Amino acid sequence: MPTPLEIALERIEECRRTRSTELDLSCLGLDEIPEEVFELTWLEKLNVLEEWDTRDEYGEIKEIPLAIKKLKNLTEFNCATNQISDLSPLCGLPALQTLDCRYNQISRLTLNGLPALQFLFCTGNKISDLFPFSGLSTLQALDCGDNNICDLSPLSGLTTLQWLCFSHNHVSDLSPLSALFQLRLLDCSNTKISNLSPLSGLSALKSLDCSNNQINHLESIYNLVMSENLKYLKAYGNPVYGIPSWIFRNFWVADNLWDDDNCLENIRNYWQDLDKGSERQQQLKVQLVGNGRVGKTTLAYALEHKRTPSEQFKSTHGIVINEIQQTLDGEEKPVILQLWDFGGQEIYHTTHRLFLSDDCLYLLLWAEETEEHPDETRHPVSYWLELIHDLGNNSPVILVKNQIDRADRLPTRPAGLSDDMPGVQQIRQEVKISAMQYRGMPALRGAIESVLEELKQKICLELPTSWLQVQRELKQLDQKSIPLPHFKQLCIKAGISHAEWLANYLHKTGALFYSEGTFQDQIILDQNWAINAVYRVFDPNKPHRRRIERMGGRFIGEDASLLWADAEAKEQEVYVDFMRNCGICYETKQLQNLLDNKPFAEREFIIPALLPLISKAKTAWGNSRPDDWQLDIEYPFLHRSIIERMILRIGETYEGEPWRTGIFCETDEGQLLLECEYANKQQSTQGRLHFQLRSSQPERLVYALRKLVRQTSPHRRYQEYLSKAGAERTLLPEFKDEAMQHPSKLDASKPADKTIKLFISYSHADEAHKERLEKHLKAINRTLPLTAWSDRHLFAGEPVDEQIFQQLNTADIVLLLVSPDFINSDYCFTKEMERALERYQDEGNVVIPVIIRHTASWRNHKIGQIVALPKDGKPLAKWDDADEFWGSVEEGIRDQVKKRLQA
Repeated sequence: MPTPLEIALERIEECRRTRSTELDLSCLGLDEIPEEVFELTWLEKLNVLEEWDTRDEYGEIKEIPLAIKKLKNLTEFNCATNQISDLSPLCGLPALQTLDCRYNQISRLTLNGLPALQFLFCTGNKISDLFPFSGLSTLQALDCGDNNICDLSPLSGLTTLQWLCFSHNHVSDLSPLSALFQLRLLDCSNTKISNLSPLSGLSALKSLDCSNNQINHLESIYNLVMSENLKYLKAYGNPVYGIPSWIFRNFWVADNLWDDDNCLENIRNYWQDLDKGSERQQQLKVQLVGNGRVGKTTLAYALEHKRTPSEQFKSTHGIVINEIQQTLDGEEKPVILQLWDFGGQEIYHTTHRLFLSDDCLYLLLWAEETEEHPDETRHPVSYWLELIHDLGNNSPVILVKNQIDRADRLPTRPAGLSDDMPGVQQIRQEVKISAMQYRGMPALRGAIESVLEELKQKICLELPTSWLQVQRELKQLDQKSIPLPHFKQLCIKAGISHAEWLANYLHKTGALFYSEGTFQDQIILDQNWAINAVYRVFDPNKPHRRRIERMGGRFIGEDASLLWADAEAKEQEVYVDFMRNCGICYETKQLQNLLDNKPFAEREFIIPALLPLISKAKTAWGNSRPDDWQLDIEYPFLHRSIIERMILRIGETYEGEPWRTGIFCETDEGQLLLECEYANKQQSTQGRLHFQLRSSQPERLVYALRKLVRQTSPHRRYQEYLSKAGAERTLLPEFKDEAMQHPSKLDASKPADKTIKLFISYSHADEAHKERLEKHLKAINRTLPLTAWSDRHLFAGEPVDEQIFQQLNTADIVLLLVSPDFINSDYCFTKEMERALERYQDEGNVVIPVIIRHTASWRNHKIGQIVALPKDGKPLAKWDDADEFWGSVEEGIRDQVKKRLQA
């Protein structure tokens, strides 16, 4: 096997032979740059980047030879992720435009004699002084994040700067940036900034990330935010006064831990409605969690009624929601506390995870003695603290020892809770009570009031009057659910133009339940009604659960009439839709059912929580074979929800055989068997996902599974090991999501959520036709998952070619809007179309010419060999009715979307 140097010398010789202007020696493991490189005096691009090991081990290159000065034509040099400390050998390179020296050992940048330098990336070094930057008058982009920088003053004169990132530094003052009027992108996240007013005059700004700082007010950038110029804003992680924390999250995207947080639309809608009138409101979600039969429902009653209940409550099945009021010093109005009482039985824990949230108060109940029940597991307090930490690590916890009338021998805090355990640092107060006897309740109320004081800035909110008007009218309706059009009418009446957005906001804050395009476009107002209906399936005292368990955790749509006999057929579909959207169940062959318009009554659903404990497939797998591979994901805290989501995602992607703790399936890459195992479930929550693979292409399946684990896990506190049967396990480095690497059905998204990407290539002279087309694409999106992209999505100042070709290279369908102007456009015809056709030849996409205007020569080119839309390539002008033309185009595109989904 050749050494890194031998590989490098081979590439150098190839470059010498072809006189290529680019030389890539990246990720070879070199310990120095070979001297032969500097004989290639015609080089324009040189790359010696090394791969960054997740154990913080960089490459071995420690210096840049002085001989690099021979490369007078060098325009790009990448030496990232090595151990270089001195860049002075680069001084005097007259053509150097781009320098990437990220993650090295540089404490001072020597940048003399670089008159052409435009792009500098020096993240992850030891730089503290930016003075050497002050003379870089041609600099357009600078990334100096993750250094030791405190002062931005040397940048004040860089008036050509368009792109600036200095995140993860010690900067507290943005004043030096106030005159950088060409700045398009700014990332000042994770610093010590508290004042954004210096940015108020930067009208060219397109993207701003000021997350995780000390900002209390955003009013100084009001005009910037409300202008149409700004396209991206990330501002979460700041103690902003008066604005609901959910405003700083992008709640249009799916519930995924790693989703983007562009809050621009949210803050615009908030301020737009706030300008019409506002009211101060004080509210907080309080969530009662703990084992079953520990007295959560009794405590909720005592808090609401301020007295002991007259009788004992039955064990809660599901979730119960109530509201109470709590006074707060200095405030005229009381705080509205929304109490969520969660059933403690283990079968509900996975589903509860969907409603447990951040930015709330947790009352964690435990007791020395409770009524014993054979079907219930008594989890330690540490189990619940870990769950809270994973799902709401910003939320305070009051530890409540209940039922002291039964036993009170132990301390309020259970033994074994150390400060380094997840969630322990979130405990603010510890109290002991007997909710049944109303003992200790004043102490608990005092503890709650103390936490409310701590959260005062989060719970005392300034909300638009129009939002509160809609919420009040919804309460007055006293209905379980309403159609979305009805909700829109209420919004119009209140002067709100973004009804779907408001519905999403109210959903995320827990006021109602809404998911766009589901529940037959119903908005669920009475969440107790929906939750209780769904949890009826799990009630051990009902025959429905036993029936589903006898069916192997499966039921069909027709069974809904038995599960909810008192509900109408449409309502029954809403319940199942609710379950599917919450991840309680999944539909087998969902995509095919969608394409075939299969009736609801005939569709099959699987509930992972009710699957059988054993499986014939697991037995049939047998012992390991020599070519088998094992992928182990080991968790210090393996929650049941992770297991069920893995079964759900794999099960709805492939036809397989699931059971309570695993699944077997045939994939495109081979056979897969997943088993979920605990070290000792009675004593620990430590466990692992054990994947066994029989595949001729294991790397593709391993990549897809690791990506799925990353998407599914609420934290990254796990380790991954890979081994071949009988061999020693290898600890894998942290997973890196490489776009388009090892694509599989599991990669990117579940089939039900798979979205077809469509790219529109067109001449700007045909803008009106493109806009009409987009209306029809939206119509397709009503029933099929489709997103469309055109160059109008670009931010000013972004690298045009890079962004366009990134979209083009990942598109499933490329539409070419053919017209004389399209043919005459060098960019459309020679760049976009040629790249699209290259991928088309490799079966990477579908290319569809759409003949919008008479174009005599289009059949003489390569696209003339492809079936065009509309039928026979008849242009719009030759149709009697424009609606018929666009309807024909829409149907043709819809057919291709269905084919791509099936593929």
